[in-house]
Amino acid sequence: MKCKICGKYFNGGSEQPGTCTECYYEFHESKEELLRDYPNQLEDEEGEDEDEDQGD
Repeated sequence: MKCKICGKYFNGGSEQPGTCTECYYEFHESKEELLRDYPNQLEDEEGEDEDEDQGD
């Protein structure tokens, strides 16, 4: 298979389809860093949606 992120060819079987293992783990590490830096981001997004519904 060809990785969607870096374009390298790799054997299938990665947990994330279409990406090689290196890119898969890099993606998850960066995602975990974002969650660490913005721990309430998901909660804030849900809250904003509720506020918008009430505002209408």
